[in-house]
Amino acid sequence: MGEENKTNFGQKLGRLCLRSPVNVLAAVLLAYYGFLAFVLEKDAFVNKTIMLGIVFAWGVWFFLKNIIKLIIIIAIIGCGAYGWYRYANMDRINCEESGRVWNEATKTCEEKLTFWEEIQNKWEKFKKSAIVIEKTSEKTKKRPQTDK
Repeated sequence: MGEENKTNFGQKLGRLCLRSPVNVLAAVLLAYYGFLAFVLEKDAFVNKTIMLGIVFAWGVWFFLKNIIKLIIIIAIIGCGAYGWYRYANMDRINCEESGRVWNEATKTCEEKLTFWEEIQNKWEKFKKSAIVIEKTSEKTKKRPQTDK
């Protein structure tokens, strides 16, 4: 019974050849040229160069075989990053799509202002800060100086 389930080496090698004939061909060619270059030492430079060419062609084939997987993985990562960005900045994006302006300081959506309205608002803020500075400087002047 146990021997019926076991497969011999020839069947395993046959399945390997059917599943990936390019890998088997490349391995056989590398073994052949390696045998010529290192064991028999016949035209060692030429055979080693051929071996490098086989390895390069094998790598290119492997890359091209798996490039569709790489493209799909990159597309999935890109879609995930875009979705996360849209989710994280949903309020700002919805505000800008509605034609308004997102205020980063207050995290609110505001109406667009014209150039002169913006200048007027900045001028009002400047006047308020100038008044606060003036009041604090008056308070420091009114306090009596105590030297110890």
